[in-house]
Amino acid sequence: MDTRRGIQIHCRTMSLAGSASILNVRTRSMISRHTLTIAGFAGAAFVVGIFFKIAWVTDDAYITFRSIEQLFAGNGPRWNPHERVQVFTSPLWFGYLSVFRIFSENVFVNAIAASALVFVPTLIIIRTILKDNLRWLLVMAVLVSSIGFFDYTTSGLENPLAYLLIATWLLFFFRLFDESESSARKTRALQILLIAAGLLIVVRHDLLTLILPPTLWAGWTHRREFSRGHCAILLAAALAPLVVWSVFSLLYYGSIFPNTAFAKLMSGISRLRMLGQGAGYLWIGLKYDTVTTLVPLLACVVLLLSKRYERRALGAGIVLNLAYIVYIGGDFMLGRFLSYAFLVGLIALVRWYGPAQRMDLAIALVASVLYMFFYPHTPVNSPVPYRNTPPHPMGISDERGSYVRGSLHRYLTVDGPIFPDHQWAVDGFAFSMSKEVMQERLATGYFGYWAGTEKIILDRFGLSDPLLARLPADQREVWRIGHFGRRLPSGYIETITSGENTIEDPVIHDYYEKLRLITQGEPLLASERIITIILMNLGAYNYTIRDYR
Repeated sequence: MDTRRGIQIHCRTMSLAGSASILNVRTRSMISRHTLTIAGFAGAAFVVGIFFKIAWVTDDAYITFRSIEQLFAGNGPRWNPHERVQVFTSPLWFGYLSVFRIFSENVFVNAIAASALVFVPTLIIIRTILKDNLRWLLVMAVLVSSIGFFDYTTSGLENPLAYLLIATWLLFFFRLFDESESSARKTRALQILLIAAGLLIVVRHDLLTLILPPTLWAGWTHRREFSRGHCAILLAAALAPLVVWSVFSLLYYGSIFPNTAFAKLMSGISRLRMLGQGAGYLWIGLKYDTVTTLVPLLACVVLLLSKRYERRALGAGIVLNLAYIVYIGGDFMLGRFLSYAFLVGLIALVRWYGPAQRMDLAIALVASVLYMFFYPHTPVNSPVPYRNTPPHPMGISDERGSYVRGSLHRYLTVDGPIFPDHQWAVDGFAFSMSKEVMQERLATGYFGYWAGTEKIILDRFGLSDPLLARLPADQREVWRIGHFGRRLPSGYIETITSGENTIEDPVIHDYYEKLRLITQGEPLLASERIITIILMNLGAYNYTIRDYR
């Protein structure tokens, strides 16, 4: 009897010990999860701190700011007061900044605030995609190590808005191919994915190269979940922002593409030289901003070798985007054009191929932290204020290091009536106070904004001039990617100042008459103007300027 009772007591003791052991494991797991959650949000706070540490606004952003000022001055969304020209690349970013301009005239603060309000949600969406705090920490560590990605979380350019929409698009792309998701949630995911894709194209037309293959694959694989009528409604909703803007742009400006596209992509420079410049853009990126360039290249290989078609589609989008960047010759801003494919590639690699073991993830995180602190000029380790102006090869520069006078640190520490306190801004303000009507310039951002809305500024690079943008670059001059100088036709300056076409070359004279009808003619819907817009966009007049030198 005593023996049996002893056995019963021993079994109960073992059972209680086992329960306590299980409870102890669960407690440790909960503590570990809570610790990682705290670490994740602490990491996010650190990233936001770096965001404000490096916050700055580039000269190019002030080109958009001047157009916003023209809008609020009653002249419309244009550059010079006398003609309708779209000088901003991103219509959605222009509209977003214009909302802030309603409440504040301080365009510098507006740009920083607008960027912050889309950057913080981007971090949260990335956490939702990854479903894991340690992976989230790893991605944030790599993001904050990237010069090309993180430098343009501010800058006054459209990158942060594109990052938010890319993260949103990715969230629902992953959800579509997640086997644990219900059919109803997948249907909703496809709807939001298409809307995000449509908005991304309004941020930048060329982002279509990045999202087209995976978006087409997502729609094709889920096409049977919708009727034809429902599909038509979905496509109409997704494309509505692009269609609305394109119709407005065509009627108002005379083209669905910004003037900057003509100035940069129709320079007349041989395609072979542009391909060499584009390949150089990748090479310079590998040398001076390794992680931003290496991640999308690695993602291309890994995703295309996958057996899953949705991963191949995502890889195809990255390949198409990189091919486009090389085709157009890249950009003069180090890593900026690579930042979009970098974001997509990084999130895809960490979500689909990240180490399964916590220890391996921790090792990758430590390696990323070491990179961010010891690689030259990362957003984390660059000093405040940060200056890095020596020219990089092939005209590709560290833009944030070139505009220390346009930084948030400078704004908070320097008191003066003109900001940025850059010579270009000072010159622009002096021009606004002078009796001059027009000035010819190369760098037009700071200068143009401080010149006010009533002065005429002639940009030799053609970014804001409809005629020069369509003329081939003057190849007698040394060009820099994105900066192609044009030779002014004889009589063009007098034409602008007097309003009378005195261009001496008869071919350019006639071509400018067509352009002037489009950019200055009234009313907008006049039949002659509409016919001229149609013929111009069909290339009917291109033969008149093709051989101009």
